[in-house]
Amino acid sequence: MKANMLGDCNLIHHKLPLEVVSYIFQLCMPDTGFFYDAPCHSKRPKLPTPFVLGRVCKAWKQIAWSTPHLWTNTSVDANAVDLQEECRNVEEMLHRSGRMPLSIRITAYDRDTLNYPWYHRLIQLINEHSTRWHVLDLRVPGRHWCLFSGNSQPSSTLQVLRLGDTSPSNEGKYFRIHNATPSPEEVRIDFRLGSLMSVDIQWGCVINLELSTIKFDKFLNWPAS
Repeated sequence: MKANMLGDCNLIHHKLPLEVVSYIFQLCMPDTGFFYDAPCHSKRPKLPTPFVLGRVCKAWKQIAWSTPHLWTNTSVDANAVDLQEECRNVEEMLHRSGRMPLSIRITAYDRDTLNYPWYHRLIQLINEHSTRWHVLDLRVPGRHWCLFSGNSQPSSTLQVLRLGDTSPSNEGKYFRIHNATPSPEEVRIDFRLGSLMSVDIQWGCVINLELSTIKFDKFLNWPAS
């Protein structure tokens, strides 16, 4: 059976132009809408799609490894058992994505299963590529939002910002990118007693806005822009 599968793999590779195969691979990738889905908490994290494609055969691996579009969607459950391995995958994905815009989702709960040294390493990796953030979806304790502060480069291409608070704590929380004020068109935020002023963005550029668990008096303090 394995021989037949490899035969079919080679047939596809030899019969179709590389550009077509590469495009087919891109169609296999999750749409950015997958960020709306609840994360899967499993003992064995799901291997990202491009890695799966690369395991089929050498030809597919060569195509997948040379197609930056395949590596632009990164979703990480920071409470995964092996966060170190997750960080390795993220680092490789960020490298292979070249200069393409990135869609990133990080999920973290303040539990004993959160490996803080590797969690901070994960944040460091994400921050290094902040100028390429296109979608940033953070489902982490609100006090951790400030850790995603970018790489100090004075530019931002962020178009979609989603901030979720996974902690019941009412501690101060804010989001700010160093040396850059992003102008996202879509913003989705769970404030939990927070203030809109704690999110440093160009609010005048927002087209789609979704807020939850925010008090009315907080909403009245709408930031001018």
